[in-house]
Amino acid sequence: MLLSLQWALHSWGTATAAAAAQSGARAATNYLADPDIGIAAAKELINPSALKNAKVAVRENTDSVTVTVTGSPISLMPGWETTISKTVTASTEHK
Repeated sequence: MLLSLQWALHSWGTATAAAAAQSGARAATNYLADPDIGIAAAKELINPSALKNAKVAVRENTDSVTVTVTGSPISLMPGWETTISKTVTASTEHK
Protein backbone atom coordinates (compact mmCIF):
# COMPACT_ATOMS: atom_id res chain seq x y z
CA MET A 1 0.00 0.00 0.00
CA LEU A 2 2.85 2.39 0.84
CA LEU A 3 4.40 1.72 -2.55
CA SER A 4 1.13 2.58 -4.29
CA LEU A 5 0.89 5.84 -2.37
CA GLN A 6 4.51 6.68 -3.25
CA TRP A 7 3.76 6.03 -6.92
CA ALA A 8 0.73 8.35 -6.72
CA LEU A 9 2.82 11.13 -5.15
CA HIS A 10 5.46 10.73 -7.86
CA SER A 11 2.77 10.88 -10.56
CA TRP A 12 1.29 14.02 -8.99
CA GLY A 13 4.73 15.66 -8.95
CA THR A 14 5.32 14.68 -12.58
CA ALA A 15 1.98 16.10 -13.69
CA THR A 16 2.62 19.30 -11.74
CA ALA A 17 6.06 19.78 -13.33
CA ALA A 18 4.70 19.13 -16.83
CA ALA A 19 1.79 21.55 -16.42
CA ALA A 20 4.05 24.25 -14.99
CA ALA A 21 6.58 23.89 -17.82
CA GLN A 22 3.82 24.08 -20.42
CA SER A 23 2.28 27.16 -18.82
CA GLY A 24 5.67 28.87 -18.58
CA ALA A 25 6.47 28.15 -22.22
CA ARG A 26 3.07 29.40 -23.35
CA ALA A 27 3.53 32.68 -21.48
CA ALA A 28 7.14 33.21 -22.58
CA THR A 29 6.39 32.75 -26.29
CA ASN A 30 4.03 35.70 -26.56
CA TYR A 31 5.20 38.53 -28.80
CA LEU A 32 7.83 40.63 -26.95
CA ALA A 33 7.39 38.59 -23.74
CA ASP A 34 10.15 38.71 -21.15
CA PRO A 35 11.56 35.36 -19.91
CA ASP A 36 10.56 36.36 -16.36
CA ILE A 37 6.92 36.11 -17.44
CA GLY A 38 7.49 32.43 -18.25
CA ILE A 39 9.13 31.85 -14.87
CA ALA A 40 6.26 33.54 -13.04
CA ALA A 41 3.63 31.59 -14.99
CA ALA A 42 5.34 28.28 -14.25
CA LYS A 43 5.77 29.07 -10.55
CA GLU A 44 2.05 29.88 -10.26
CA LEU A 45 1.20 26.25 -11.05
CA ILE A 46 3.77 24.61 -8.82
CA ASN A 47 2.06 23.21 -5.75
CA PRO A 48 4.65 22.85 -2.96
CA SER A 49 2.70 19.83 -1.70
CA ALA A 50 3.35 18.06 -5.01
CA LEU A 51 6.87 19.25 -5.86
CA LYS A 52 9.50 20.27 -3.31
CA ASN A 53 12.50 22.49 -4.06
CA ALA A 54 11.10 23.35 -7.47
CA LYS A 55 13.25 25.36 -9.86
CA VAL A 56 12.24 26.95 -13.14
CA ALA A 57 14.70 27.75 -15.92
CA VAL A 58 13.92 29.56 -19.18
CA ARG A 59 16.21 29.50 -22.18
CA GLU A 60 15.49 31.64 -25.24
CA ASN A 61 16.84 31.59 -28.75
CA THR A 62 15.68 33.40 -31.88
CA ASP A 63 12.89 30.96 -32.76
CA SER A 64 11.89 29.25 -29.53
CA VAL A 65 11.68 29.28 -25.77
CA THR A 66 12.51 26.28 -23.58
CA VAL A 67 11.16 26.04 -20.04
CA THR A 68 12.42 23.39 -17.63
CA VAL A 69 10.82 22.66 -14.26
CA THR A 70 12.79 20.51 -11.83
CA GLY A 71 11.90 19.36 -8.32
CA SER A 72 11.38 16.42 -5.98
CA PRO A 73 8.09 14.72 -5.22
CA ILE A 74 7.15 14.00 -1.64
CA SER A 75 8.86 10.81 -0.48
CA LEU A 76 7.27 8.54 2.12
CA MET A 77 10.10 6.02 2.14
CA PRO A 78 13.68 6.88 3.09
CA GLY A 79 16.08 6.45 0.21
CA TRP A 80 13.40 6.80 -2.47
CA GLU A 81 14.00 10.47 -3.13
CA THR A 82 13.89 11.23 -6.83
CA THR A 83 14.17 14.28 -9.03
CA ILE A 84 11.61 15.09 -11.69
CA SER A 85 12.46 17.30 -14.64
CA LYS A 86 10.03 18.30 -17.38
CA THR A 87 10.98 20.46 -20.36
CA VAL A 88 8.73 22.15 -22.91
CA THR A 89 9.96 23.96 -26.02
CA ALA A 90 7.64 26.25 -27.97
CA SER A 91 8.05 28.52 -30.99
CA THR A 92 8.05 32.25 -30.33
CA GLU A 93 5.62 34.64 -32.01
CA HIS A 94 7.07 36.87 -34.73
CA LYS A 95 5.66 39.97 -36.32
